[in-house]
Amino acid sequence: MAVTTARVPDAAAWIGEDDPGAAPSRLQAFRTRRERRHRRHRLGVAAYVSVLVHLGLVAVALRALTAPAGHDVDVFAAATIVELADADDRPAPPVAAPPAATPSVATPARTAAMPARAWTPGATAPDAELTLASADAEAGVTDAGTSLQPAALVVDAPAPPPAAVLAALPVAPPHGSPWGAGLGPVVLRLDGPRTRTTTRPSETISGRVVGGTPARLIVDANDVEREIALRGDAFEATVALRRGLNVVRVRAVDASGTPTEETIAVDFTPPPPAVAITSPGDGQVVTAATTTAIEGVVDADGDFTVWIVSGDREVAVPVRDGRFRQIVPLTAPVVRLWAEVRPEGGPAVRSEPVTIVTSLEPVAVLAMDWVDTGPGLEAEVRASWRSRADRADAAAQPLALGRIAAAHNARLPELVYLKSPRPGVYTFEVRYRGPAPAGASLRPVLYLPAEGGLKAKSPQRTVLDGSGQVVVARLLLPQGVLWDDTEWFTGQSESADTITRFRLPEGVVWTEAKTAR
Repeated sequence: MAVTTARVPDAAAWIGEDDPGAAPSRLQAFRTRRERRHRRHRLGVAAYVSVLVHLGLVAVALRALTAPAGHDVDVFAAATIVELADADDRPAPPVAAPPAATPSVATPARTAAMPARAWTPGATAPDAELTLASADAEAGVTDAGTSLQPAALVVDAPAPPPAAVLAALPVAPPHGSPWGAGLGPVVLRLDGPRTRTTTRPSETISGRVVGGTPARLIVDANDVEREIALRGDAFEATVALRRGLNVVRVRAVDASGTPTEETIAVDFTPPPPAVAITSPGDGQVVTAATTTAIEGVVDADGDFTVWIVSGDREVAVPVRDGRFRQIVPLTAPVVRLWAEVRPEGGPAVRSEPVTIVTSLEPVAVLAMDWVDTGPGLEAEVRASWRSRADRADAAAQPLALGRIAAAHNARLPELVYLKSPRPGVYTFEVRYRGPAPAGASLRPVLYLPAEGGLKAKSPQRTVLDGSGQVVVARLLLPQGVLWDDTEWFTGQSESADTITRFRLPEGVVWTEAKTAR
């Protein structure tokens, strides 16, 4: 603001020297108006200085927030602002009574300047002078002894920092405090609800970094961690889920190693699996065959085992690429079966049942369930027949067997069958090659001719002891009894080399050598 100084041509005439009676009252009125103008002037200056003080304090606070680590904040600016505030409280100088008839012209006077403050030690900045003109001066009114002097306000202006210092200042990162300084802890904001339910096997987690600057960003799902990258201030990651409750953590670590973590709980409930038998069709007639292949599909996420159930027998079948296949014996003129999936933690899911009509000829079927045999084992089944059950030394004849390989290992037989069996003793023997892991065993099931179909008999479980040869079943026809069915016999006798079991009153006698495997 420019200082306006005006000279009154004839102040004595203005205050009323031409009328001595009116002079005292006009002079008093003049002084009253002048005092009011002084008060308004001081209040205006005080308001102006107050605004400067507040703006200065805000500037100092911003410099403190944005100063890089290890840099000192200029505290002299704050001291200057406080001195300005104190200067406003100083009392105004008393107003002296003017001489009666001597007008004068106001001359600007500069107030005492406060000590200059340095932006950096040893570098003093020039003072910046701000002169405020009073309302009387602007109106062009003054008088001798009571002239209104324009106020000169001196404020320290910090010298601009050197170019080298400006070049060394760090550039504000894209994330950080509201002032763009990247200060404070890392703050994450995740998208979507914190508790979720899904039927999908994976979940996408996304969000933004709204504060701080992370050095690393990690997503942890069920204790499986992986690092994810930022795209600007956004991130996104897809995590695999387990059945049930999944806890997903997004963790950010700043340069000092301080972590910040946000958590989402995802409840994964997969849809129930669907299973169906595709072959044979319902009501299909199978002629001149004692077995059939059951094929089907499973629609489900994850690995499942399908159980093929027929009557009181069930067989576990692995699922590969959503499909399964299993050979099953036809044990009756009409066979009804279904496939079943038993997911962990959920109810069993069944396919639509399939009915198969058979045209059977007399046949004996030996089905074998290999347990913990390993991939390197090879095996074959041999059968022999002798006509005399009461003589262990009677000549035995080898028999030709039909063979169906296991679906999971073609080197292991799953089913063998014998057409048109005759009365006598049948011995079924397994010979195997390759490593037999500890605990490897064989569970055989015999299907024997009976009225209207086949009847199942279950020999004892056979352990593969590493000898390479083991007898899995001995069968007596037409009675359809196994050697191990000791309760069927009414008595037993032994000699040095043989064991004889008999049943009375039917007169059935069966003798076997003790050394026979």
